[in-house]
Amino acid sequence: MGKKRELSRRPPESGPSRPENETPQIPKEVRLSVLQAAAFSGPLPPPSMYEQNEVVLEGSAERILSMAEKEQRHRVDWEGKALESASGETKRGQWLGFLVVIICLDSTVYLSAYGHEWVAAVIAGSCAVGILGRFLQGRSSGGKFSARPAGGEGSGPETPRNVEVSKEQTGVD
Repeated sequence: MGKKRELSRRPPESGPSRPENETPQIPKEVRLSVLQAAAFSGPLPPPSMYEQNEVVLEGSAERILSMAEKEQRHRVDWEGKALESASGETKRGQWLGFLVVIICLDSTVYLSAYGHEWVAAVIAGSCAVGILGRFLQGRSSGGKFSARPAGGEGSGPETPRNVEVSKEQTGVD
C-alpha cells in the first residue's frame, strides 16, 4: 500500500515559504467505495435476485419456492390450531360460567329456605353482578370475544401488512 497522507489544519510552520503561484501536490489516485444493500420482506426474493440465485446455484429457485410453500402450509396449520384452541377455551368458559350460575342459584334457594335470606341475597346479588359484568365486557368489544393470545403484540404469528411501493422504488415504469 502507498503512504497515507495525513491532512491537518495546522498553521504553516515558520521557515521557507512556498511561492504563491505554486499549487500544492494533490494525489492522482482517488478511490471511491460504494456499498449497495438490498432488503426484501417475505419468503420470496424479488425476481432479479431470484434469477441470480438460479444462475449461481442451479435448482436454488425451486428450493426457495418449495421453502415458501412449506412455510405457508405451516402458517395455515398453526392458525387453524390457534383458532380451534380459542374456540375450545370459549366453550369451556361458557360451561364453567353456567356451572357457577347453577351453584349460585342452588345456594340462594337453599339458604333462603333455611332462614338465611340476607346471605342468600348477597350471593344472588354478587352472582348477578358477575354475569352482568361479563355481558357488558362482551358488548364493549363489539359483541365478540377476542381469540388472540393473551400475550398481545408479538405473541402470535406476524400478520401481513399492506405496503405501498412507488414506481421509483421498484424501477418499474
